[in-house]
Amino acid sequence: MTEALAPAVTQPAAGSAVPPGDGADPIIINPAPHQMSELAFFLGEYRGLTSDVPDEGPLKVITKTASILDGNWYQMQMVMPTNTETGTVVGWWNFGWDSVALQYVAQWYDNLGSYGTATSPGWVDGHLRFTGEYTRVIIAGGTSGVSEGQVIKSIDDFSFVAPGHLRDDITYLVDGKWEPCGVIDLHKVEAAG
Repeated sequence: MTEALAPAVTQPAAGSAVPPGDGADPIIINPAPHQMSELAFFLGEYRGLTSDVPDEGPLKVITKTASILDGNWYQMQMVMPTNTETGTVVGWWNFGWDSVALQYVAQWYDNLGSYGTATSPGWVDGHLRFTGEYTRVIIAGGTSGVSEGQVIKSIDDFSFVAPGHLRDDITYLVDGKWEPCGVIDLHKVEAAG
């Protein structure tokens, strides 16, 4: 018995949410909400440093952000090489607009196994604050599947020092008080051409 060959699969246009197919079953695409323009500063590449990390000093940080799913989400890859056996930490932020709760939402996950979700009302007095809860992996368990870490409440407070100079002040809720945890200082990399 001869098996039928699967139809050839074509790739959708870059940034499109339309899956490949013959078009017989059109998918209604949801245009990006206008609120996403408030997050457009994330798009492109930034490079910078963290504040001092215990036993390591400042770490380099590179972010690259692209619009995905017809502009409904911005996906940021954040890369931080460390000076420990942890190696390079790679994380992803997905930023979007929650059109039901009418707030911004950010979801984080990384190669250590950390993850979490935060929300923001938007820009207030020059600050874009995302407040959320995260499972923060401190020492990854690898194949054992057992890591060391903690559940934390955190705020990422984004603000501009100057055009193209972005700062993220990070605080954790410790014993009922918000305490500074570190800063990521980033400069926009202008596209060539």
